[in-house]
Amino acid sequence: MKKTTLNKVSALGVVAAVFTVVLFSNPLRSLEQAGATYGYWYGYGSSPNSSNFKVPDDCRVGWCNDNKWSNSGGSNSNTNTNKKEEPKKEDKPLVGAPIEKEINGKKYSYMNGSNVLITKVLADLAGFTTKFNDISTSPAKEDIMRLEKAGIVKGTTPTTYEPNRAITRAEFLAIVMGAYGYDLYQPAKALPFSDVDASSWQARVISAALENNIIAGDTNAAGSRVFRPNSQISKIEALAIVYKLSGITVPTTEFKHSFTDAAADWQNAILSNAEYLEVISVPADKKFNPNAGYSRADMASLVIKFAKLY
Repeated sequence: MKKTTLNKVSALGVVAAVFTVVLFSNPLRSLEQAGATYGYWYGYGSSPNSSNFKVPDDCRVGWCNDNKWSNSGGSNSNTNTNKKEEPKKEDKPLVGAPIEKEINGKKYSYMNGSNVLITKVLADLAGFTTKFNDISTSPAKEDIMRLEKAGIVKGTTPTTYEPNRAITRAEFLAIVMGAYGYDLYQPAKALPFSDVDASSWQARVISAALENNIIAGDTNAAGSRVFRPNSQISKIEALAIVYKLSGITVPTTEFKHSFTDAAADWQNAILSNAEYLEVISVPADKKFNPNAGYSRADMASLVIKFAKLY
């Protein structure tokens, strides 16, 4: 009887020892489980889907103060030879510091950090094969492929992009805000627009845009505030939104655009800045056609033009 009891105790001891070894041999397991549970991700302007969940300090995606884990895969290193010193404060990039650049002798600037995600669309396309079989003749083919490779756009079907298809105000807003790293998965806050379904994906996107002062909306004939999420976005609306998202500023207001058909006073500043930055060109007739509709191909080209300014 005593021998049986001792055997049971010994067996339990072995199991406990094995459990302990397994537990401590994978200390990042809890982080992996947390990520799988909450779906967190990293990037400029991003945050966990749950506002109550704090993103853990995962050493695999950045600097760790305790230096226990390498960035390459989380392997344990107890030797001083692999230990890294924390960079000095002055060596770290100053997020928010102004970056000044020139284009053909014209100066402009943007805030450091606003370009973190959008510039990934400029990655080399060598070896990349598009899944879209309907963009081969589109003038925006390369621009579309850049957005596709960066994971910013998806097709209307697994194999089609439909470059000439009209893009709505809500669709445009969702794509370009996503390109600039905004988190569009937070629950929508109360909206002042009478034509936006509070339970729709559009509400989340529009809520984020409103909160970040990207859009303002319109007033309809009945006096109600509306956003018109399913209406095709116009050229001037698209230009104004991307310019706002870019964070780019020009140093002077003396430059005046060359177009003759601006439809409202607010359009003059947008057209002047866009012509100054050379993201739009002036045709022979000097018409911009601000109220013309925008397509999915137009959207791709506009995003790439602004990305090249960083």
